[in-house]
Amino acid sequence: MSIRLEQVSVKVGKATPITLLHDINGTIEDGKITLIIGKTGSGKTTLLETISGLSPISSGAIRYDHQPLWVGKRVNSALRLLTGNVFQYPEHQLFARTVKGEFEYSLKPYRLPKKTIDERTQSSLQAVQLDQALLHQSPLILSGGQKRRVSLASTFSTHPEWLFLDEPSAGLDPIALQHLIAMILEWKQQSRGGIVIATHDLDAFLPIADMVLILKNGRLFASTTPNELLSRMDLLRYAEIGLPTSAEVARLFHDKGIAIPPGWLSPEQMAMAIARQEPLALKNDPEECTPLAPLKMTKGHISEGKRPRSSLAKYIIDLDPRAKWVMYLLFSIGILVQPTWIGLFYATMVSALVVGLSQVPIRDLRRFIMPFFVFIVMSVGFSGITLIYHTHHFAGIGFSLQNGMHTGKQMFRILLIMVLGLWLPLTTTHLKIKKGIEQSLTRIPGMATVAEAVALSASLTMRFIPLMLRETDRFSKVARARGKSHANPGSIRLQDIRAIMTPLLLAVFQLADNLSTAMEVRGYHRLGLKRTASTQLKMTHKDTAGLIIGALLILMIFFIR
Repeated sequence: MSIRLEQVSVKVGKATPITLLHDINGTIEDGKITLIIGKTGSGKTTLLETISGLSPISSGAIRYDHQPLWVGKRVNSALRLLTGNVFQYPEHQLFARTVKGEFEYSLKPYRLPKKTIDERTQSSLQAVQLDQALLHQSPLILSGGQKRRVSLASTFSTHPEWLFLDEPSAGLDPIALQHLIAMILEWKQQSRGGIVIATHDLDAFLPIADMVLILKNGRLFASTTPNELLSRMDLLRYAEIGLPTSAEVARLFHDKGIAIPPGWLSPEQMAMAIARQEPLALKNDPEECTPLAPLKMTKGHISEGKRPRSSLAKYIIDLDPRAKWVMYLLFSIGILVQPTWIGLFYATMVSALVVGLSQVPIRDLRRFIMPFFVFIVMSVGFSGITLIYHTHHFAGIGFSLQNGMHTGKQMFRILLIMVLGLWLPLTTTHLKIKKGIEQSLTRIPGMATVAEAVALSASLTMRFIPLMLRETDRFSKVARARGKSHANPGSIRLQDIRAIMTPLLLAVFQLADNLSTAMEVRGYHRLGLKRTASTQLKMTHKDTAGLIIGALLILMIFFIR
């Protein structure tokens, strides 16, 4: 079962979308190890997640033989069961209370009998050289190496026909890396499918690869074999990847007149080649190499990095954070004192206008807003319930629209304040937030010695919002990959919440610990310690104009009844 990619493109964002993958064409054959390589930001992980069904495509088609991976906006259920994903740090994808629970969670979508689950669990543990006694232990108390092997074993237990690995060598020592390579080669011999690895580690995986896909700027720059790549090292340099260590060492010896035979040599083999002092037979100019027949190259360029901003969005984002903070406080006060739905409707329009002009990703806001919106609906429903009595006897249950709307109005105010509260850190850099708070506090008598510590603490705390968005994305992908669910990207099924709650809380605690450590490293465990400031904020005419416009919009809230 080969994987065919037909004009596959992936874009993110709606107003001004960014193209992450552009018109990818090619075939990934089964029974082979295929590497996806490229510099950071070239689209390796995006392509890996796209062909495994974790990230949706914007255009084109992905087919496993003749079966489409995507059926409308959903992944083909039958094909999803044939795939297994191992993320960059597989020890971070553990959910269950026990090691045995990890296998049960991964195998649940396959609806296997208990006996089969136990057999696969035992055989997978043996494959990664782990003791059966670990089955009843919590995966959270295992060592880093044990966690990684449990994660790999739980993926292998599903017997996927296609195995997708994202930077599998990250964080591994040389011995663990050799063990991982041996596991991959053994899996290749026993499986009917193929292996796709997105990696920077050419020295580790090029010797075992069958095919190599080179990405540059989201495009398939070249498709070749490792041996053919040896005669076209210029491809790696042009794609800004750099040479493998063995090839770089061979080039250095080549410049000294010592020829090293072609191929991916181990340190021992290279030492023997150097000792033999073989005659020089390599070509001096890589451009003189004969073009490869199977090489597929495309031309073009797409923009990478941050989404291009409109002039209005850039103006709002560049506003002084102190001006934004004042507008936010005034707007919040105006919302809280607004008694009518007309006024709240106007406040909603202003909020939508500010968020829209700033080009804040609606997807990021929706993740935080939707749970609270559901809570509002439930609260309105419960608060409107009334008990009906006639002559002191219960006559039934009714619903008071007035009570429900009153509750809805109160909570809708909080929702609007929450939206703008998220808008502030999503449109302001952490440095600007820190400097804005710091410079404002230093004007208050007696606050100069603690101003920067408070400012740094507030800035790092606001980093929790984008970091939590990132963690939500990560856990959503892991849950969809392991649970074989149809949940939309960035969302989590209700039945998966219980499983991921513990690792999510641990991630939050880790973020808090990092915040505390960052403050101590910066010297803020002693509030009296003064620090130097690298930049100073200064209100400009643009900031003043923006503050005036914002104040006029806010004042209207007070007069609308």
